[in-house]
Amino acid sequence: MKKQWLALALAAVCLLSACTTPGVGDESSTEEISTTAPVENEETTAEDTTADESLSDTEADETTAADSESTTESESESESKPEPEGTYVKLPDNGLIKDLFTSKDVYATRHSTSGEDGSIIKLNKWRSTEFVKTEGAYAVRYELTGRRSAYSVTFFDADQQFISGIGTESFCSASAVVGCTPLPEGTEYVRFTYYTGSDGYCAMEEPMAQLLATKADYDAYRSTLPLAGLKVACLGDSITEGDYGERVGAKSVHMENYPYYLAKKWGCETTNYGWCGDTAETFYNRFVQEEVDVSDADVVILILGANLGLEGELGTYYRNIVDDVRGQLKNGATLVLCVPPYNTESTRGVEGKFFLYDFVVNARPIIFALGEEYDLPVIDIFTESPIQAETESIYQPLDGIHLNREGYEVLADFIGGKLVSDVLPNTNIGDYPELDTKDLGEEDSFE
Repeated sequence: MKKQWLALALAAVCLLSACTTPGVGDESSTEEISTTAPVENEETTAEDTTADESLSDTEADETTAADSESTTESESESESKPEPEGTYVKLPDNGLIKDLFTSKDVYATRHSTSGEDGSIIKLNKWRSTEFVKTEGAYAVRYELTGRRSAYSVTFFDADQQFISGIGTESFCSASAVVGCTPLPEGTEYVRFTYYTGSDGYCAMEEPMAQLLATKADYDAYRSTLPLAGLKVACLGDSITEGDYGERVGAKSVHMENYPYYLAKKWGCETTNYGWCGDTAETFYNRFVQEEVDVSDADVVILILGANLGLEGELGTYYRNIVDDVRGQLKNGATLVLCVPPYNTESTRGVEGKFFLYDFVVNARPIIFALGEEYDLPVIDIFTESPIQAETESIYQPLDGIHLNREGYEVLADFIGGKLVSDVLPNTNIGDYPELDTKDLGEEDSFE
């Protein structure tokens, strides 16, 4: 019995040993076994491995599909994300946007008494476009109208929250705002503002706005402008504000005046500080009362003297203007004194004309004397510009003193040319190139 029990125990030990043979379940000895395993075991292992790989591929496909579905759902959610509330418009290819000014909402500048910077305000006869998507553009080019209390161009982020705006410091009721600037960081939308006009101030004839896609486009455009980025403050009377002389004894200001063309064709960033009918005295008072600040200007252009001249007390006010402006100028900036344009001679007796010729004749030597005293450049529009007696019917057809559109364009070209040839070379303002053969009399294309 004892022998039988020992025999059974020995058989069990042998059976247990056979069941735990390395290569079947002992992972620690797999490498060693693989070198000695019989061929049939290798075939079995290969089949098992193939099956495992096949299973892994299937699982990977399912995982990829799941990830793809998740990504698609994410993209779908992103694409279906609702736009911020509002109406959207697209800028036409030619940039002419007069028909897009449908909203009564305009955006306040820091000068506004009706709201904080960037808040929506309502202004009689002012309109804006709806939101325009910038579509990743680099810069915006614009020819619009503006005033101290309202931006001409307003920038918004993806949620249509106000970022910043472009306006004017001009004290005119409406003024041209012309330029080209890179979009502020984070800009996704932009809106433009327009003045619809009144009896005294006419609407801009062809307001425009264009988005420039790349920096290369922006640089290429600016390269066509001889005075790109030069900041110019324009001080004066109706010749500066832009009266066309269409209404006797009342304003008929157009946005297409010499500051407009100086900006449009020469690239200057102009601010219009002109007011119809101002003498040296009334302009000085306005300059002080409106707290005009020209400290950021590179060039200040002063055209006064046609209204009552500069003799006696008026000469003192003219000097006061010069002193105040010079006191504000930043380092390297300059004040340019200008003799006003020719106007109808009183001896000609032409009916319906203003006879301010003698006032300008008397003001001319006073302007030159002050220019010499202060070592300031003087531009003699009166004798050197194309605006002369023989061109009166072309440039001053209505009243013999106020210019028409062609006249203001000629005046801007004359002043721009003088800035390049005579004024800027004697300043530290910047390195502006000599004029090339570009015909500045041609209209620039919007396209």
